[in-house]
This record gives sequence, C-alpha cells and structure tokens, in this order.
Amino acid sequence: MPTVQVVKPDELIEVHGVLVNYDQLPQEAAKSLPHSLPLISSSFDPAKWNGGKSGQKETTLRLRRSDRSVSTEVARQFVRSGGDIPCLPAEVAPLAEVWQELWEIGLWYVAALGEDDSQLWRDANGQPRVVFLDCNPKYVGINLHCNVGWYHLAWFAGIPG
Repeated sequence: MPTVQVVKPDELIEVHGVLVNYDQLPQEAAKSLPHSLPLISSSFDPAKWNGGKSGQKETTLRLRRSDRSVSTEVARQFVRSGGDIPCLPAEVAPLAEVWQELWEIGLWYVAALGEDDSQLWRDANGQPRVVFLDCNPKYVGINLHCNVGWYHLAWFAGIPG
C-alpha cells in the first residue's frame, strides 16, 4: 500500500511505494472505482494510457498544486520545475488505493497531464482530454477533463525524471 506524506501543506505531497503497472488496461484500473467514466473502460487507447511502456515499476509520485488557475501546458511546466516528468494515466491510476487519504488531506483531483498533448486521449471531436483521479467521495473515479484549464483545487502528478 502506498504511503502519503505531506511535504508542504497545499503545495507538495509525496506518495511513496506506488506500484505502477503499465500492462494494466484502463478498463481494469477504472472498474475498481464506482464513478469512473465508461469511456475509460470502453474506448480508451492503451497507448495513451501507458505511453507505450510495459512492465511494473515501484516509484514515488510527487503531487503539486498551483495556487491559481492554470492551463494544462502551464501545469506541465509547473511539474517540470520541480524536477519531475508529468505523469501518464497508468502512473496516476494506482493512487486509487489511497484516494480517501488524499481526500482527507484536501486533494480533489489528481491530473495525469502527460508530457505533451500528443499523449492525451481525444474525444469524438478530436479535442484532447486529460485523465484525472477524482478523490471526492461523491464522484470518486478515473475521469476525463477537457483540456481548457485547471482550477486551484487540482493537483498535478509528476514522476521523478
């Protein structure tokens, strides 16, 4: 089970011992959470989920929050400024094990921004969508966010680079 450590309240949280399974299909990751979007389980391109990576890896994820609303690209730069690579959905999905603990310390959403828009899933209109873990108990699940910007309640996941 991953362990959650608050490094700087409202700024940085580290989750240690995260076991990322790049071989796990999006359908498998989403089915354990009651409010995951059906799109995640039915039509999500596995290459957009895992970035073409395979195998398993134990790692630490760093979750950062901006104190203002930001675009997806600015959020990626924010993650990189801390020395991390913006996460893929497969790297954020294991946080489902600790969603309740994340919620209790104030996290609403944890976004998997990918390194650039080419790693994002696209809807039927070709618009990029960002995968995020919703930690709100009413809506807990793996869902998609339109790529238009993030409110100050969002946290951005990075993996050490």
